[in-house]
Amino acid sequence: MAQFIFRRLLGLCFVLIGVSILTFAIAQLVPVDPAASALGGQAREAQIQAYRQQLGLDRPVWEQYARYMGRLAQGDLGQSIRTRRPVADDLRDFFPATFELALAALLVSVFLGIPLGIVAALNRSRYGDVLARLLALVGGSLPIFYVGGLGLALSTASCAGFPAGGDWHPHWNRPQILLVYSL
Repeated sequence: MAQFIFRRLLGLCFVLIGVSILTFAIAQLVPVDPAASALGGQAREAQIQAYRQQLGLDRPVWEQYARYMGRLAQGDLGQSIRTRRPVADDLRDFFPATFELALAALLVSVFLGIPLGIVAALNRSRYGDVLARLLALVGGSLPIFYVGGLGLALSTASCAGFPAGGDWHPHWNRPQILLVYSL
């Protein structure tokens, strides 16, 4: 058992190193200068060069990767170019909403997918199976922004309990159902 866990942890290390190399390589291959895009189109060349130097983008690629891995090993995820805040703070602030969306999507998929799968299995090659496959095909094919907008429009038009936007707030008078946010 200990040998199995050791092999899995060793494999996890290789996977994490591979993912770090892949994400770093993708960031290097993108044809956009991050410093120029962060400063905007009105920035002068001197400002862009100073910001590139501040970010360490003027150093060789291997040195950038070594700094990247060193900071990752220390738990430093860096600073967001867009918000100018530490990435860890952004992750901490946005995690509750992300978890809420993921949980709502999981509940919808479990309470819709499992019954449809049972219907399809019990009615193999009959109407129930064809209907379940058709619903799965249509549900998987529609763009998520379309399904979300449609679900939001239908729920706010037909139910006063669904908010049209925003997030749940503890000071609301009535409980709000957040199922619409998973669509």
